[in-house]
Amino acid sequence: MGVLAKAEMNVVSAVFNNCTLINTVIERASFEYFSHPNDKILKAIHDIKNGSILRYKRVSVLTVWRVLEQSGYEIDKDYITKVASRVVPDQDFFDSLMIVAENGVRSYVAGSLKRIEESVLDDQPLVDIMAGVDLCRRSFSNSLDRLYKTSSVADGLKAVDDWVRSISENRGALTGVSSGYKRIDTMTGGWQFSDFIVIGGRPSMGKTALALGMAKNSIDIYSKVPAYYSYEMDMRSLLLRIICQEAGVQSSRLRQGKIDEPEYNRMKVVIDQYMSKIDDNKIIIDDHIYPLPILLSKMETALMGIADYAIVDYMQLIPVRGRSREEEVSEISRSFKSLAKKTRKPIIALSQLSRRSVRKGVKVSAPALDDLRESGAIEQDADVVMFVHRPYYYGIKEVGGRSMLNIAEIHIAKQRNGPTGMVELIWIPEYSSFANPSVKWAEVK
Repeated sequence: MGVLAKAEMNVVSAVFNNCTLINTVIERASFEYFSHPNDKILKAIHDIKNGSILRYKRVSVLTVWRVLEQSGYEIDKDYITKVASRVVPDQDFFDSLMIVAENGVRSYVAGSLKRIEESVLDDQPLVDIMAGVDLCRRSFSNSLDRLYKTSSVADGLKAVDDWVRSISENRGALTGVSSGYKRIDTMTGGWQFSDFIVIGGRPSMGKTALALGMAKNSIDIYSKVPAYYSYEMDMRSLLLRIICQEAGVQSSRLRQGKIDEPEYNRMKVVIDQYMSKIDDNKIIIDDHIYPLPILLSKMETALMGIADYAIVDYMQLIPVRGRSREEEVSEISRSFKSLAKKTRKPIIALSQLSRRSVRKGVKVSAPALDDLRESGAIEQDADVVMFVHRPYYYGIKEVGGRSMLNIAEIHIAKQRNGPTGMVELIWIPEYSSFANPSVKWAEVK
């Protein structure tokens, strides 16, 4: 019997005699890593143990054999008896599982590389080839994490203790990455590590303006590095908007060719400032139209490196293959949440609203969660969902006798670990930007 075959038998025998070990097998490996019939035996044990097979309550040679027989697998009952009768020490189980898992990862990588080579020889589009390369790399990385990274409850408690101590030593300080807008930060505590944040809004409400404002505040005030991925605007347009805001120059004057020398000089100062920030790796802006796998690779590299958080503008424009648009957006949403969890960095994604939110006859009302386009997965995956709404845009001039001119409402419709509600910012139309209101001008709702 070869080393690999013996390792597989050790794992199956150990699981037969201690069914709780099936959880360790799932954590470190995959049933597909095992040869036939060991893969089917482990799957049957798992199904009986977790209650998927209601007819059988206990794992035994007979119940496993009957489950396999009913599933159409012809497996020798004597083999099941043989592996069930063997006694395997705990250390031999773990060592054997590592042998099987490592072999499975190697086989997966070899198969993936072969498929990539075939796609190159078949003259497939380079984008598809790169997507395959990135998928292979990420899957390999995830498999290695499963194999070698261990995280005990004690490790978790130590991390919690360190975090709580840091908060106690810095009372009043934000626990997350600041948005630069005080009222939003009061509600959220800043963007927390591992959070997936969605910002929605109808057209012309200022989703991009709010995201750019956050990025600009991060750089200028808090020395945080944002990674901004734009699918809607090119880099030139994004930088022009930031520079006009900083220099106090109306973008409309720039488009009409009316800026004068003092305005140019102010813009030149800002351009030089941002050039030094780029040289110092304090900002990442990327306007390429990447398919989802390549975007995830780019974001992971940035977040594992210098970036403190990422912004994607916006979700529905990301190219991804799926049977339906709802499936595509679900994959994007799950991928962003998974990446935020893996990198322990916040990811902010802008999102369109469904057309139904405009047609349903209450267009002037603030958006709700069910207005998110393909909202099911987004609503489930997101830790925070907030909407940008400007009532004056829809003809609401006053509320309670107070003018709504230039008032922007930020509705926090979902927050997994905090309160929901509405805060107000000031909308500055000349520069397409938001500002913090004074306490006298607007109050937190």
